[in-house]
Amino acid sequence: MKQTKHKRPLFIAGTVLTLTSLFIPIIGFLTPNNYKINVLSVAGGEIEITDCQKNKKDESIYSAKNGNTFNLIIHPYGGYEFDSIDYIDTNSNLPITIEQIETFEGYSVVMPSRDITIVPHFTFIGFYIDITSTSPLGDISYTIISGVATSIDSYTLSESEMGTLISASEPMTIEIIAHPKSENISLVLATITSTSYSPITTRHDSTSLVITWDAFSELYVYLDNN
Repeated sequence: MKQTKHKRPLFIAGTVLTLTSLFIPIIGFLTPNNYKINVLSVAGGEIEITDCQKNKKDESIYSAKNGNTFNLIIHPYGGYEFDSIDYIDTNSNLPITIEQIETFEGYSVVMPSRDITIVPHFTFIGFYIDITSTSPLGDISYTIISGVATSIDSYTLSESEMGTLISASEPMTIEIIAHPKSENISLVLATITSTSYSPITTRHDSTSLVITWDAFSELYVYLDNN
């Protein structure tokens, strides 16, 4: 009788287990992990983070997978301008370099394989009050009661409107008087600010305004119909 020869197995017992165990850490290494993103609160502005995960328990902490891209939107407060941004390794507290691309609103950032802390830097440049000094509704004049203006500039808004921009680097009190062309026109004060701060108004009626403001305010004064 002809004997059948058994083919030799490609893998012996134990070898397959050994190879399988080698694949586990390799697969784990290739799988992206989530890392935390923390933004340090500083004076002068805020950083908004988009296109990443927000921590449900602490909304000030975000996370992203290494290699993924998230966006930073920069919001300077009134009187400040954005200067630069630093990235810190949260665990070692050492500065690191991260791949980033400048965008219209801030930066597009590639997440590294570590937890990071973002430190924005803002420079104080002063603050201002913007007065529509001449318009079809009337004119507006002003008197500086206290403080020193760093600059006073006139500019053209349109063919029938002129503006005056008063800048300062310390708190200032100013009196504003309206000269409307009819009784149904009033003096309007608008505050544009990134914080809950409100300027101190000691008088504000339809034709006059006395106000004190500082670095956290950008003020606009104009005439409007009631």
